[in-house]
Amino acid sequence: MRLLILGGTEFVGRHLAQSADAAGHDVTLFNRGSKPDVLPHLPRISGDRDGGLAGLAGKEFDAVADVNGYLPRLVRDAAELLAPRVGRYLFVSTISVYAETTAPFATEDAPVGELDDPATEASDGGSYGPLKAACEKVVADVFAGDRATIVRPGLVVGRFDPTDRFTYWVRRVWRGGEFLAPGRPGTVLQWVDVRDLARFVVRLLENGTAGVFNAVRPPDSVTMGALVAAAEQAAGERAVAGAQGRTSGESGRAPDTGRQSVATPVWVDEDFLATRDVRPWADLPAWLPAADNLLLRLSSRRAEAAGLGTSALLDTVADVLDWDLERGMPPLKAGLSAEREAELLAAWSRAA
Repeated sequence: MRLLILGGTEFVGRHLAQSADAAGHDVTLFNRGSKPDVLPHLPRISGDRDGGLAGLAGKEFDAVADVNGYLPRLVRDAAELLAPRVGRYLFVSTISVYAETTAPFATEDAPVGELDDPATEASDGGSYGPLKAACEKVVADVFAGDRATIVRPGLVVGRFDPTDRFTYWVRRVWRGGEFLAPGRPGTVLQWVDVRDLARFVVRLLENGTAGVFNAVRPPDSVTMGALVAAAEQAAGERAVAGAQGRTSGESGRAPDTGRQSVATPVWVDEDFLATRDVRPWADLPAWLPAADNLLLRLSSRRAEAAGLGTSALLDTVADVLDWDLERGMPPLKAGLSAEREAELLAAWSRAA
C-alpha cells in the first residue's frame, strides 16, 4: 500500500508511520520538515497545509491518513487536491466531537456538536470538537461513496505523548509517597494506547474499511484504582531492574532517577476538590468526576469488530514509564505541582 501521512513526526503520526512501515507499506510523510531526525529513512514531501500543498500535486497514493487536520478549510484543501489520485482518506478525529452523552456506552451514531459560527477558526475548549466534526463532514463529502474512514480516538496515551496527561499519573506514582488520587478507586477511565491506535488505522486502510469508529479501550474495563495499582507495579519492577543494572554494571538501561518509596494514594472526595477549584482533566488529567464521565464510557464494539486491539494496562503503563525515564523526566505540562498537591492533601487531612 502506498500511504501518505499528513504529519508523521509527532505523537500519533509518528506511531502510525512506524506501524505502517513495519507492516511493509510504502510510507511517505508530508510536513514542514521541522523534525528531520524522526524516522529519517522515510521519504518526505515538504510543505504546509495552509497554502503550501504544491508538493502533493500530481502524486498518487492508495490512501492518505490525516492526523493533523483541525480546520475544515485546510482539510478541504488537502482532500480536494488528493481526491482524484487517492483511493481512501482516513481522518483521525476525536471523541470530543460528540455534542452530549446522556447515557453510558454511546455509539458512533450519537449527535456531534455544531459550530455557533461556521466561519470560526478559533480552536478552544468550546469549538475544538465542533471544528473536528466539521472536518469529518468535509472528508465524507469529498471522498463520498465509501472512500472515507473516520477514527475518533479517546485520550491517546503512550510514548512521545506531548500532553503529559497520562504520564502525570505514571510519574507521580514513580515518585512515591502519599499522593492525591481523585474520587474513588472504582471511578472508570477510558483511553487508547497509541500503539493500538496505530495498528488499528493500518488495519482499516489495509482492509479498505469505511465508516466511523470510536477508537477507545472497552468501556468500564479500567478504573482509577487499577491505573494506580498498575503504575505502582511498573514502578516497583523498574526500580528493581535499575538496581540490578547498577549492581551488575549492565548498560543500555533507561536512566534510574532513584525511586525512594512506594506510592500511597489518598483518595480525596470529588466535592472537596471542586470547592477548591481543582480542575478535572487539567489539574488531575485523564480523570473526570463520576457524575460527568459518560464521555469516558463510550462503546468500542464497532472498532473492536473492525480489528482494534487493547494492550494490557501494565504494558501501557510500563512503556510510558520507561520512556519518561529515558527522556530524563522533564517538567510536565499537566497535573498538580508538588506544592499544590501538598496544600490540598494538608487541607483534606484537616477536613477529615
